[in-house]
Amino acid sequence: MGGFINWIISILITLPIISLFLLYIIIRIFIDNQRKSILLTIDLSTVFFIVSVHFHFIAIFEKSFLLFIILGIGCLILFFYYVEKTKFKNPSIKRVARNTWRSAFLLFVAGYIILTVLGFTSGVIKNIFPL
Repeated sequence: MGGFINWIISILITLPIISLFLLYIIIRIFIDNQRKSILLTIDLSTVFFIVSVHFHFIAIFEKSFLLFIILGIGCLILFFYYVEKTKFKNPSIKRVARNTWRSAFLLFVAGYIILTVLGFTSGVIKNIFPL
């Protein structure tokens, strides 16, 4: 049973788009409001995309870029805090965190797509022209 659960988790991390759709279907059953269910799905699936991009970096470049991923998210937090501070007198940490997390979703989805295409093409090129 533990092996099956590990297999499911590894599939969801390797293919986060599948986890995105499965999370949406499950959340849509419990939440009737479509907008809230989409936003909750985005919030929950961001973790899968972050981990997947991390493992894509390891697979393609044979190096961990986890520190840079964490620093990038930290820079996003600082950016949204600055924007919040200039817009409002008292910035809301909740709004900063929400904007950071949803922007991270967009960045990591784009990173996932780019790294998937890059990994696929580099694998094809390595197999066609072996050194």
